[in-house]
Amino acid sequence: MGDPRESKSDLGWADMLSELRKPGAREAPEGWKTAQEIADELGRSRPHTVKQLRIAIDEGRAERRTYQEWKGDRSYPTPYYRMIK
Repeated sequence: MGDPRESKSDLGWADMLSELRKPGAREAPEGWKTAQEIADELGRSRPHTVKQLRIAIDEGRAERRTYQEWKGDRSYPTPYYRMIK
């Protein structure tokens, strides 16, 4: 009868998902910054900056998306922000 895994049509899913897990596969586009990067630019603490970013998002002046950030051999979902023009 053979290996039942070979006959499954979703083997392509495993290949596609493993490609997405590689470093650099889903990095933030240009113009998106982490709260820490924004805090460093402003000379403020990260917690204060996150609070201000939440207010800006609520007011429609900024947006937030989550991208993968690699640290060592693991990836972590990390929020990135950008100003809406």
